Amino acid sequence: MKTVPVSGKGKLSEAVRYSLNERKYLYTFLENGDVPIDNNSAEKAIRPFARCFQIL
Repeated sequence: MKTVPVSGKGKLSEAVRYSLNERKYLYTFLENGDVPIDNNSAEKAIRPFARCFQIL
């Protein structure tokens, strides 16, 4: 994929720039169906530790 110049300071141009910068990770997700699109399982795994820090 070629680099596409994006001009402007609006929210849409920010979103396009962000997605172009993150395309390596997007392609990883698209090429390998086993890669989860979210990190819910990781967040669930660390939740007990995070609650411990909230109590202190």
